Amino acid sequence: MRESYAAMGRVSARGRFVHLYLNGLYWGIYNLVERPDEHFAAAHLGGSASNYDTRNADKVLSGDDAAWKQLFALANRGVTNTAQLAAVSELLDVPAFCDYMLLNLYGANADWDAASNWYATRRRNATGRFVFFVWDGERTLEKITDNRIAADDDFSPTRLWQKLRASREFRESFARQARRHLTGTGALTPAQAANRFRQLSDALDAAIVAESARWGDYRRDAHPYKEAPYELYTRDSHWRPEVKRLLNDYFPKRSSAFIEQLKAAQLYPAELD
Repeated sequence: MRESYAAMGRVSARGRFVHLYLNGLYWGIYNLVERPDEHFAAAHLGGSASNYDTRNADKVLSGDDAAWKQLFALANRGVTNTAQLAAVSELLDVPAFCDYMLLNLYGANADWDAASNWYATRRRNATGRFVFFVWDGERTLEKITDNRIAADDDFSPTRLWQKLRASREFRESFARQARRHLTGTGALTPAQAANRFRQLSDALDAAIVAESARWGDYRRDAHPYKEAPYELYTRDSHWRPEVKRLLNDYFPKRSSAFIEQLKAAQLYPAELD
């Protein structure tokens, strides 16, 4: 998800895979990643860390929440005309928000609410507007037909989404971004998405053997969870089949299925085909 957001032309946290050892004990594969806090914002967007209102979901990391509350007060009053959209646009980077929502809806993010799995920041000046950063997208890329367009939670990206899509102008802006990224050589087309995932999975293919040796028996022997059978997880029996499913089934079909979902929600007009 982070790599895809960067491929869409947006600022996104960078990471690298590492083998982690704690006091000499092998702990598994981790992704060493930038945390998109106020220091990240200053490094990538300019200024100093003290210049930013930054949030990790419902937690204020820097600055205060005055502008955040103002943004949601405006949105919750309704965004159905040009003046209301313009007022929200003074506090929200709407084009960037279109891309942020497009990616999370494409992946059908199922673990994403007011309290978890996103960052947002705004430079504290007269023209500062909130932008969102992708974070913790582990509940994505599941079923080809998953649909999260109706998700809604106050003080979260999904509430802004629900209020903004009542605006015809916003829907048109979103539709243009959807067409850009879901067709041609866009970042969310089958070939581009699959290639991006393949690069990540290829880099892990050998290393995942060590991960499975460290943790593959955890659910079977240490912490059985939910319903049996409790399996021994291995690269060949679990990792590689899932990689194959995504590359051969999910990515080839997801873009077109998602476009149909957007059309049904009047977010991808037929004339844009």
